[in-house]
Amino acid sequence: MQNLQIRDAWAEVNEHLPEITIIASIVLIILLIATGVMRPGGFKRIGVRDVKPYPFPVWIFAGVIMYLFMPLGADAVSRLPWLVGDPETEPLRHEAVTLCAGAGAAALVGLCFMYLMARGAKEAGLRVTASDPFVGLFCFLIALPLVQAAGFGVAELYARINAEAPPRIAHDTLATIAENASNHWVWLLIFGVVILVPIAEELVFRLGLQSGLLRMTGSPWIAVLLTSVVFTLAHVAVIPAGSWHAYAQLFVLSAAIGISYERTKSIGVPIMMHMLFNGLTIALTIGFGDPSIAEGAATARGG
Repeated sequence: MQNLQIRDAWAEVNEHLPEITIIASIVLIILLIATGVMRPGGFKRIGVRDVKPYPFPVWIFAGVIMYLFMPLGADAVSRLPWLVGDPETEPLRHEAVTLCAGAGAAALVGLCFMYLMARGAKEAGLRVTASDPFVGLFCFLIALPLVQAAGFGVAELYARINAEAPPRIAHDTLATIAENASNHWVWLLIFGVVILVPIAEELVFRLGLQSGLLRMTGSPWIAVLLTSVVFTLAHVAVIPAGSWHAYAQLFVLSAAIGISYERTKSIGVPIMMHMLFNGLTIALTIGFGDPSIAEGAATARGG
């Protein structure tokens, strides 16, 4: 009886979730502007990360090298059939191992860059502190309503333009996880997406690109927004054709992570925020996956 009441309450909240999220986002934006977090001159009061010890090309070079190690790492292990399996008969194993190898290689190279560059740029936000997981969780909880509101708003626009609701899962890797939730190899894929990918991507885009743009322009806002554009476009390959509504959430997520990085000046915060977002998204995908995906997978298997 109690479980039934909880489920009814959740159904009621879920029915009005878009309105609740949008209202919460408006209140949050007002508070963030009032406290200076999202005010154009808000960074002057707390100071800007000191990225001057290295010129602009050095930061960009570091980001590019890290980014290139993703396909290099994946390609290297794909040449080891005993490790990745046959892509025809074991596609999930192949995808999980290559993704972990690519992201792991980029993360390892990025951590080396972080360690070496932190020695010469001690105030550039290249160190991880013990409080970063807690600060990252706090920043994530603040950013989540804004990210969700962007998703709801663009989903409504999508529905009006296409006269149908957008796909609930608009990411190829998420679709793979939803289709193979009972396969043990999916846990390796989830590990890669929740742990390795956030480390690799945040080092590429925050340590490399955002720091380089900050060094070049001197403006945290320009650096955050331009980095968010590149971050969003970098995910084109994993967003299915026609699922353009997903780009709004990616852009707002990246902007929130970028702002949090500039405010906290600690690379562990954006990494934690990215991990939490990916983990929550996967949890919701497995728990409330799109039924059409499962039906399609069953049809493809002949079941």
